[in-house]
Amino acid sequence: MARCKKCGNTIIKWQEIVGGIYKYDTKSCRQEHQRELARKQKEKDLKKREVEKKREKKEKAKEKRAKIKEVKWLYKKNVELAKLIAKIRDNRTCQWCWKYLKEDKMNCHWSHIINEARDHRLSTDEFNIKALCHHCHMNLWHKDPVLASKWFNEKFPWRYDILNKKHIEYWKMWKIWNEWHIAEHWRLKDVLKTLEK
Repeated sequence: MARCKKCGNTIIKWQEIVGGIYKYDTKSCRQEHQRELARKQKEKDLKKREVEKKREKKEKAKEKRAKIKEVKWLYKKNVELAKLIAKIRDNRTCQWCWKYLKEDKMNCHWSHIINEARDHRLSTDEFNIKALCHHCHMNLWHKDPVLASKWFNEKFPWRYDILNKKHIEYWKMWKIWNEWHIAEHWRLKDVLKTLEK
């Protein structure tokens, strides 16, 4: 005599369910077993979905990190190129006191007109960089902004307007950040080639 594995009652007319794993006598036992199976299957599906979601999140985070690394690398390269262009254009002379600047990094400063805190995309623009000596950069440009702006507007009246226009344009196209950096990189390389010729 077989017994029901669920309720323990003896089975007279027993029925096999799920390939003979469980044998039930009553309808209620069969229904309960089916409900349990459905619940377990739901739990399995939920776990699978959670695992898939976690995997997708990790992949997205990896892609984001890779993009950020690429943008940071391009940004650094672009700043270096812009500084090189400014060096050739200004002929390594301080734009304030006209002193020739040697290869010493302590004395030769590459100063930004619109600072990086306001718009760091403009730090890759060669028009936003000028050569200054240590004394002019620290004691005149940074310590006395009123005098600095007056001097700059007298010496380069056209440059500040161009930079302001670019600043507005760059904020309009903030969505295509990565593509912009790539385009800027090739533009700077072309400018450098023309200057070197």
